Amino acid sequence: MNLSKKIALFSLFTTISGVIFYKIYDEMTSQAFSFQEIELRNYRFQTYDTELNESIVLSHYGILENYDSIDNSLSSLEERVQDLKRISAKVQSKNLNYLLLNLSASLQEKRDLVEQFKKDNATLKIAILNFSQTLSKIIESQKHEEVVEACLSGKFSYELTDLTNSLYRDMLVYVNTANPNLKNTLLSTIQAIRSLAEISPELLNGLLYADLILINEPKVDDIAAQIFNVKTIDALTALNSEFRSIFEQYLKQSNINKILLYIFSGILVCLLLWAVKRIQSTIAQLNAEAIERKRAQEDLRIINQELETRVKDRTQQLTTKNKDLKKTLSKLKDTQEQLVLNEKMASVGMLTAGISHELKNPLNFINNFSEASSDLLKEIKTELSEFYANPSEKTKTYLDEMIADLSVNAEKVLTHGRRADKIVENMRLHSQSTPASKALIDINKLIEEQLDLAYHNYIAQDKDFKATIIKNLDENIEKITLIPQTMGRAILNITMNALYYLQKKERLYPETFDPQIIVSTTQTNDKIVLTIRDNGLGIPQANTRKIFEPFFTTKPTDEGTGLGLSIAYDTIVKEHGGSLRVNSQEGEYAEFIIELPCQKAST
Repeated sequence: MNLSKKIALFSLFTTISGVIFYKIYDEMTSQAFSFQEIELRNYRFQTYDTELNESIVLSHYGILENYDSIDNSLSSLEERVQDLKRISAKVQSKNLNYLLLNLSASLQEKRDLVEQFKKDNATLKIAILNFSQTLSKIIESQKHEEVVEACLSGKFSYELTDLTNSLYRDMLVYVNTANPNLKNTLLSTIQAIRSLAEISPELLNGLLYADLILINEPKVDDIAAQIFNVKTIDALTALNSEFRSIFEQYLKQSNINKILLYIFSGILVCLLLWAVKRIQSTIAQLNAEAIERKRAQEDLRIINQELETRVKDRTQQLTTKNKDLKKTLSKLKDTQEQLVLNEKMASVGMLTAGISHELKNPLNFINNFSEASSDLLKEIKTELSEFYANPSEKTKTYLDEMIADLSVNAEKVLTHGRRADKIVENMRLHSQSTPASKALIDINKLIEEQLDLAYHNYIAQDKDFKATIIKNLDENIEKITLIPQTMGRAILNITMNALYYLQKKERLYPETFDPQIIVSTTQTNDKIVLTIRDNGLGIPQANTRKIFEPFFTTKPTDEGTGLGLSIAYDTIVKEHGGSLRVNSQEGEYAEFIIELPCQKAST
């Protein structure tokens, strides 16, 4: 048997021994309690019970003014019961728990009776006090001079005076003795007084208090007798006997456990001595193994040195490759940035034709009106020569009309010149690559400008392509803070994408298809919602999740780079803190929903 198995067996044996030793010791200590302590608590319980009974008697006869001593005795009794419950928790005995429940129930019964006693006794005390005060006043009034005058006039009743004095005297004796015979006498006296013709209201009140005393006195006596008869002491005696029986059993079992501990300790010592000898016999084997282990460690050290050298060489190779990868990654980033720039420039290039078409109209107007203005100037010079030679009203009127026409031509030239300037400025802002600052912008005006740019671009590329653009723009929405160049480029990209698929669908269904783009703006709470919906080819469901990813496109390679919608998404979401989502049904429609926060420019 090798050393590890020996150690395992010894550990197992030690563990089992410890468990057995603990079980025996726990059996001895778990139920340990002092029977003398229990007897002391039981003696105190009997003392508090006796004090409670005495306090009941003293309260009943009016010797105690309050019920503090009764409440204190009850609280002490309940504390003793809780002490007994804590001690009994160490002992697993159903009979003991049953006896404790009996004791608790009898104590609760006594408490309920005490509460009833306090209530009824208080009523009795008030009745006695009121009776005594009322009768005392009546008896005292009989000594007054008015009584003497009543006697002289023959209106005073000696029988009422005797009955009143007798009632007062007998009632005081009754409340202190509770004599049943005396109760009958009191009832007869009360009946006799009520039978008299002339009774004062004070005396009637006194008779009512007397009735109340005669009703409550037996009731209070009966409750006090019930309190005395509650068998708390009997329950305590039974509980004490059960504790004594358990304690005797505990002593017997404790002696047996001690003997077992002595035997088990002797066996354990013998086994430990045997284990020590076995351990000593393995020390030599361990020493030999230690020498062999040193040799193996030396061989391992040499192998580790060789491995470290190889690791260093491999690390150097990986470092070199990592540098090459970083250079490649840097090139990829530069390429990606160049592609984004190319996409922007491609967008500008696509707009060139539309801008040229848009600029052609105002330039034609400028040229035409300039030629007309030149002809008018020549005619004015001729008419002026004639006017100077032969002034006439007709010539003057004709000169005024030509000057007025010249003025109109100048205004037309100025108007179309400003329009051309505005188109050029919008083109410059669209192609701007440097970061621009945010400004308070009319979003409806920005949308209309970008729609015109996109639409004229497609008209310039395809003369036969026509689309209906429906604008449902809310004129009451607020101006919002945004970067007009980048936001305009985002709207332009989405609109051009819609026109692209409208053009594709029109070529598929040239006779039945009516291309439409519906653009609407609304304001809800703190957001402005822009919706661009077209009835083109739509977007397949599988592509809606990837449509905003860079370089993802469904267009042919020579028609799209996959960056237009990606740039629009970054502009709306990352740059302006808004949201961009798409709803589509393939073959039916595509709808882009832009939500922008209403944040005014800070002042």
